[in-house]
Amino acid sequence: MSTNSQLSSFPGLHLSWAFALAALAIGCSDVAATPEDKVQSPCDAVDCGDGDPCTRDVCNGVDGTCANPVAEDGDACSVDDVEGLCVGGVCAVCAGVRCDDGNACTDDRCNPDTGACEAPDAPDSISCPFAGGLPGVCEAGQCVDAGLCAGVDCGDGDPCTDDKCDKIDGSCSNPTSVDETSCEVGGVSGRCRGGTCDLCADAVCGDGNPCTADSCNPDGTCSNDDVENDTACFKDDKTGACRQGECDLCAGVTCNDDDVCTSDSCNPRTGACETSPLNDRTCKSDGFLGDCVDGTCKPRVCELNTTCDDGNPCTTDQCVCSTASCLSFQTRCQNTPAAEGASCGKGRVCRRGFCAFGGLLF
Repeated sequence: MSTNSQLSSFPGLHLSWAFALAALAIGCSDVAATPEDKVQSPCDAVDCGDGDPCTRDVCNGVDGTCANPVAEDGDACSVDDVEGLCVGGVCAVCAGVRCDDGNACTDDRCNPDTGACEAPDAPDSISCPFAGGLPGVCEAGQCVDAGLCAGVDCGDGDPCTDDKCDKIDGSCSNPTSVDETSCEVGGVSGRCRGGTCDLCADAVCGDGNPCTADSCNPDGTCSNDDVENDTACFKDDKTGACRQGECDLCAGVTCNDDDVCTSDSCNPRTGACETSPLNDRTCKSDGFLGDCVDGTCKPRVCELNTTCDDGNPCTTDQCVCSTASCLSFQTRCQNTPAAEGASCGKGRVCRRGFCAFGGLLF
């Protein structure tokens, strides 16, 4: 149909509209449609993937919403390029994998992370079928004869060897024990060192005495021998010298309180000076002759005109009054040194109140 014939079909149409419709008809027939002119689907720009290999990711073509229903058991899946099967909504890479290396002494299993088979050693001593129908036990991942070591004694009497029977051939071995392994000899405990039971390993032989040499004997007993006399020692922050195995703190200590009525001594354990009272010893009190009584000098009471002899030829002995009243209980023996150089018999002379040969005191 021509354009004019088309327009004649609409007698009431204005001529200008007629020309416009004719031009539109011509344009529609000559210009091709562009992609923008096509109708788009609601799912064109939607990504419904949830990263789960065991869900079915779908988009609703009406409204563009997503759904992720769980895949059916047995559907194929993969995790990190490892193929598996969906089971209960989870991709099980070990599903359908059978691991068996034919060794009864390994625990065959599938690694759930990689889908690879692994076969670690089974525990030792579990039963397994040995060759020839004989009973066996697992040993380091191998099935060995369980009867080869029956009745075999591999003990060598050495507490520092590990005595073993080889279940493969029944032979014995006695490798040296690891150092510091506990051992015992004659009821005494020790530790293995270099293949020998060292009974001194845990021994404590110190006796706290600085004047003994402390040591442990091979049998585990202790020795505490005295060190040599005069060996320097230290005790309670004091220095002393060893005497018969004791630290004598009196070495070099002089104890003298200048009292003739006490006995002065040094305590070798403490180094302190000690005094003890004396009796029946002649002494002088304020120049008068006396006797020691319980550590104190008591002047002698005498009768007047008696000699008060002290047995010393170089003193003048006499009984004198100690007070003006001169009562009987107030008399005292006085022993005055003789003149220097006075003869005291047998060619001797008095020196400082004592008898001497020439210038030598006697």
